[in-house]
Amino acid sequence: MLKEYRVGLGDFDTDGYNTGQWIIFLIATFFVTLIMLNMLIAIMGNTFSEVTAIYQATDYKEKAALLGDIERAMVWNREKKENYYMHICRSLNISLSDNNTEAKIRELTVSMQ
Repeated sequence: MLKEYRVGLGDFDTDGYNTGQWIIFLIATFFVTLIMLNMLIAIMGNTFSEVTAIYQATDYKEKAALLGDIERAMVWNREKKENYYMHICRSLNISLSDNNTEAKIRELTVSMQ
């Protein structure tokens, strides 16, 4: 079992270790692995926080890019003198901390009419 543990960490030169040295080796490698996993979780949590902080701005940017693609795809309407399409963009004050999804949907529905 100790051989598999050493192979999992990288094969260390442990020839000649007595019982006390083995115990220290096992405790030290266990805590180093635990600390590294904790650091990985902290880094991933920080990255998630950064992504969620810019979520709304990125969402609006992507929607604007899609509207631009739609406008470029409507080449047949460029020749006409009348405007048939008009996009109105306005900011909505929706609280992101509120978890009431039905109220948000109702507010979006009213603002789109």
